[in-house]
Amino acid sequence: QLSPRQIRGISHLVAASVEGLQPEDVTIVDSNGNIMSQNQKSSSIAGLTHEQLEMRKSVENYFAEKVQSLLENVIGPNKAVVRVAVELDFDRVEKTIEQFDPDNTSVRSEERNVETNTSSGDNKVSRTENVITNYEINRTVQHIVGDVGTIKRITTAVLIDGNYETVTDAKGKEIKKYIPRSAEEISQLTNIVKSAVGFDPRRNDEIEVVNIPFDRTHIEEQEKYLNKFEKQLFLEKVLHKVLYGFLLIVLFLVLRKLFKKFKPLFSYTANILPPGTENLPTAVPADAQRRIMMQQKVSRLTKEQPEDTAKLLKAWLVEEENE
Repeated sequence: QLSPRQIRGISHLVAASVEGLQPEDVTIVDSNGNIMSQNQKSSSIAGLTHEQLEMRKSVENYFAEKVQSLLENVIGPNKAVVRVAVELDFDRVEKTIEQFDPDNTSVRSEERNVETNTSSGDNKVSRTENVITNYEINRTVQHIVGDVGTIKRITTAVLIDGNYETVTDAKGKEIKKYIPRSAEEISQLTNIVKSAVGFDPRRNDEIEVVNIPFDRTHIEEQEKYLNKFEKQLFLEKVLHKVLYGFLLIVLFLVLRKLFKKFKPLFSYTANILPPGTENLPTAVPADAQRRIMMQQKVSRLTKEQPEDTAKLLKAWLVEEENE
């Protein structure tokens, strides 16, 4: 079964191979004819596309995990449930802002016209001067493109478990007594949640922290199971060590018994050799030869197969005790 992300990847791959084809126009079916791809342009949830839904889900999970980790470090694991709902703005906004500053001007151009007139009767001269100045007003033009997927609003709901104290009931049985958290502690936890999600009252964000007792039945069962498992594991380790120790003791006793059994043979071999002929080959009785060969086989078997040797020696001891 393909995941939605894999299906979208196949749609984009097919669309990229055909000029002008959009991923929304690609339909993917399985071997039974079932449609696996959905229309990417719309969705049954608030009219959002799959990419927008995935983006919103990712943001909500990010904030929820962030708050959850902070609370677990403060009040302990399995004592808080966090849910976050995020509203994102997927509208692409483009705007151009043009600003003028009439108080801050500069001379752009200046034109001067001078006219001189002389009267013929009294020889008077008149002079006229016109000055035309063009000013440049400071203008600022901004073209702003808004980000897609900005956070419009965050709503956070947090359930906090209280504390538990072990007490003894009337029957003498130990039980867990629920102790609610104080208002001051709830206020501190609320401030922690606000800091984690970046609470902004201008966005009409909402934070709700409620202290209620949790159903700890499954938690207590898990604790009992873990305690039982730990005890069983400890007993198994102890039994293994005791068994190994017992096998070592049995092996030591068997080897000591064999050594005592073959010790007279060694003394006999040493006594039958005359002085100065210890290194010369001598004739050994057939019974002594069999014992020497048996000793060599036992020694070799002990080195090559220690586990089988231990089992064999243990069986011999049981037979001798029964006899």
